[in-house]
Amino acid sequence: MLKFIAPSLRATTGVVAALFATFSFAISAVNPTGVNVRSNAPNTVFITFQGLEPNERAIEALWCGTVQPGIGAGSVSSSDPCVPGTLFGRLPLNFDRSRATQGIGQRNFSDIMVIPESVVRRAVQEGIEGKNSDFFYVRHFTGGSTGDKWVVVTCRLGAGGARTPLSLIDVKIVFSGQADPTQLFVLRSGERLPRFSAEIQYNGSGQLKGRWELVRPGDSDPEVNDLLTEATLPLELRALQRRYTTLSRFSQFVMPNSSVRIDGPDPALLDTRVEGPYQVLLRIEASDDKEANSEIGNGALVKTGGVAGFPMPTLKYFVGDVANARNAAPGSNAGAKAVDLMLPLTDTTVDASRAVTFEWIEVSGATSYRIDVESADKLIVTSTVQGTRYAPPPGWLAARVQGGALWRVTALDAGGRPIAQSNTRRFVLKG
Repeated sequence: MLKFIAPSLRATTGVVAALFATFSFAISAVNPTGVNVRSNAPNTVFITFQGLEPNERAIEALWCGTVQPGIGAGSVSSSDPCVPGTLFGRLPLNFDRSRATQGIGQRNFSDIMVIPESVVRRAVQEGIEGKNSDFFYVRHFTGGSTGDKWVVVTCRLGAGGARTPLSLIDVKIVFSGQADPTQLFVLRSGERLPRFSAEIQYNGSGQLKGRWELVRPGDSDPEVNDLLTEATLPLELRALQRRYTTLSRFSQFVMPNSSVRIDGPDPALLDTRVEGPYQVLLRIEASDDKEANSEIGNGALVKTGGVAGFPMPTLKYFVGDVANARNAAPGSNAGAKAVDLMLPLTDTTVDASRAVTFEWIEVSGATSYRIDVESADKLIVTSTVQGTRYAPPPGWLAARVQGGALWRVTALDAGGRPIAQSNTRRFVLKG
């Protein structure tokens, strides 16, 4: 009888365990559980939190110097693991590119951990004082059926960056001899552009590969996801990045010396025949990086070499008479459409709970800029600023805009007279 009952109990236990595995989706693991970080620069790492419940969401990301006894790399805790008084900092909202994603056989939460240099300096100081220089990245999740969860990733200080994840920390794309990379380059139809290159600051070492693409007049503007490096996106979104005309490709092994120059293609490949605005895109493709490749379920790894916490800049040029238009007499409308808008991109969906930032390129001769935002045919915002950036207080715009809105920028001279104006661009406020 016992021999008959025991297998039945084992079978029943197995069925219950299988059902539990089928319906349990609460955050249960993280990968990688620990990473090496460069001690004299910002760091960026792709991290996967595995097993996300449908209503579960991340509400906080922070670094602390010490965690409670028994807590280590990869720990999932039901209470805050940070020892009081050891907080190093919190993840800035403008660096937060986390999102729920689809893993292999489970839902995941993909996170781009961008460690500010201030946090790294704090850890270095701890080491100088004789304390443990390791510190901890903690993600706080709420809304799950099993209550709040805190998940821990260990950050280990390295030296020159050889064993840190291959990540980009700064990128500038400039034409040869161009003093200001944000200045719009203007030329006439048929003229040839100068050579250009990308100056890239990075961490780690490995294969840096990608391509140069050209956005022509009439093409849809790239969206934020299109400007992120491939490794910054979760696996299911990488194939959805919009493709444009490929100019050339590159693949270069970079040593841990922190900077590299990637030369652009022959300028003869850049179209200057059709009048209108152009953009040259630097597309960084994901490469295999054993220091930070992240598991997304059932042993499957996602390549993360080339991750970055920011969109790639674009090289902009304009074929036509904008140069003459910008020198037009003050008060005339000849300078219309001469202000080149940057962010938000066309039809971008903006999270209403976060601050909305408007950016554009400087216009020669302008001392201030007027930004107008309208929704439902009503003027919501009209504000004059000195620089090329406008950021209303968080939530202020959301209280006045529902759904889609339009924005434009007018450049003003010292007397407050318009000398140039942008096209109208649409964005969507949601949340």
